[in-house]
Amino acid sequence: MENGQTRSIHTIDEAAEKAGLPGMIAHGMWTMGNLGKLFTPYVGEGFIEKFSVRFAGMVFPGDRLTLSATMKEAQGAQQTYEAVAANQDGAKVIKGEIVWRLYGE
Repeated sequence: MENGQTRSIHTIDEAAEKAGLPGMIAHGMWTMGNLGKLFTPYVGEGFIEKFSVRFAGMVFPGDRLTLSATMKEAQGAQQTYEAVAANQDGAKVIKGEIVWRLYGE
């Protein structure tokens, strides 16, 4: 039995092909989690207060992703970033926003 967390399209090529895909795909939450890791080096300075994304494309085994977070706005202790994960062809597979809150401000 499949559910939303353990779908075989993420682990078995044949299941993905049966679902109409060219092969298995990475789980969107895996890609999102890696995007959030951009902020890991700064956990001593603040934390992710809000993280929202739109899954805009699929990630296949062997894809090379470029992850970026560009500051859009800063107000006091709050910084808002545009977050993007793009594949090797430049296609954005995730678009979103991360709100970072600095400690002690």
